[in-house]
Amino acid sequence: GFPDWTYAYPGPSNGFSKASRDGSKVIAVQGGVLYGLAAATGDTLYTAPVSEPARLQGIDLSDDGSIVAVTVYDSCLVYKDGAYRDGIPIGTTRSGTQYAAAISADGSLLVNGDLYGKLKLFAWDGSNYVMKWQASVGNPWVAGVAISADGSTIACGTGYDNGKLCVFDSSSATPLWVYQGYGTTGAYVPSIALSRDGSRIAAASWGEYSNSGTYKVFTVQDRDSAGPIFSIMRDEE
Repeated sequence: GFPDWTYAYPGPSNGFSKASRDGSKVIAVQGGVLYGLAAATGDTLYTAPVSEPARLQGIDLSDDGSIVAVTVYDSCLVYKDGAYRDGIPIGTTRSGTQYAAAISADGSLLVNGDLYGKLKLFAWDGSNYVMKWQASVGNPWVAGVAISADGSTIACGTGYDNGKLCVFDSSSATPLWVYQGYGTTGAYVPSIALSRDGSRIAAASWGEYSNSGTYKVFTVQDRDSAGPIFSIMRDEE
């Protein structure tokens, strides 16, 4: 129940932190600074400046924590071992995103979505992240996004009304399937998670305004079928 170590930020402001899957690093961003920390000791490995700290939306990491995607409202800033790698626009300065971009285990693929309903996949070409494809999913915007560790599968939720779950093979902008069982008014789907090989997808919704009906607030699906193998209905929460 007690921390192994603590790291004091210079001052109070919005921030995010995440541990690498291999357990070697803790990455944090707060107050316009990206921090790379040794997970075992809390020692500082590096710091790097991050623009637009007031519009920070979240972070994602490669498995070893070496590659970090920092999402601010209208762009995704990618770093490798604290060195700036590339910047990827998201929507516009007035209509960007409120959700963190997601990267594959090796950091070679990155997916983001915007408030115009566009889901975009980017691939690292050795110098920059180049867009492979974009898909219009609407409703009217993209909420949470996810990519499997192996990069094979991509999923996103949408909202605000009649929100849905869209699942893609990373080779194509045409969805494998779309599932719309989360209700209508207010049915927003912001939380998405994938198994490492992309074979299972989990999605959570806010539900809708109605106090009745048979809509779902949580689903688990197989990649090859939109029909939930497990779900929680609105009155089972």
